[in-house]
Amino acid sequence: MVVTANQYRQLGQVPTDWGTAIVDLARGYAEYDLASSCLDVNLARAQQGLPPVDCSQYGTGVQIGMADSTRNTILIVVAALAAVYLLPKLLK
Repeated sequence: MVVTANQYRQLGQVPTDWGTAIVDLARGYAEYDLASSCLDVNLARAQQGLPPVDCSQYGTGVQIGMADSTRNTILIVVAALAAVYLLPKLLK
């Protein structure tokens, strides 16, 4: 299930940074991919005359996300690399 920005606001969970938005996007894609694969399996089973598979028992099984400290470390490293790259160009 993909959650829209309005649904986030209603729940009081507005993504506050890019890290959260990227994790939410990855989670949404993983759920979409799982549902799509399950639909393909059930269509193939239907063509063979077999009953459908209950896909609710096949969750992603993987936590998609990262700890706040990891995300902050990555953001600091990216900012430092950007500064090292851009600072000499700005000083010319």
